Amino acid sequence: MTLPSERYVLRQGTEADDDVLATNYFRLYMAMGFKESDMMDDWKEYTLKKIAHSRTSQEGKSFVVTDTQDGNKIVASGMAHLFSWDSLHPHIFKPTAVRQGYIWAIFVEPEHRRHGLATKIVQACNAYFKEIGCTDSRLFASDTGRLVYERIGFTQVDKFCVDMMMSLDNK
Repeated sequence: MTLPSERYVLRQGTEADDDVLATNYFRLYMAMGFKESDMMDDWKEYTLKKIAHSRTSQEGKSFVVTDTQDGNKIVASGMAHLFSWDSLHPHIFKPTAVRQGYIWAIFVEPEHRRHGLATKIVQACNAYFKEIGCTDSRLFASDTGRLVYERIGFTQVDKFCVDMMMSLDNK
């Protein structure tokens, strides 16, 4: 799909793009202020395994945007898959009652931001979720990303419970 500017093309990602997806996921956290020393030594291998697991076990798809003026280099990427509560606690709902899509790893190269690329990736993820019968789409947002996602229609919700956290840091 060609985006409003003929410069950018949105397409479904392939396994050949996974290295870029993993690197962009790392860069996302660096942009949020984390340090490289905060990350696991094998962050890339671990992320690549999670991407592969997403495709094989959670109906995952990746989406990328390429820049036609730069040799079709990937300049934005993101991942969509079925959300699973099972890693947190038993999920006892029927899939027809609650089938949620989960969007993660949305990253746009800094010099390509403010062209609607993240919005287009999220819209592609949501279209995919509709195809596979999802009832909701969810994501976790940074403060910067929150504004983008709210413009698309995401809201902060506490649908089943209030997601709460308490710092255990003794500062």
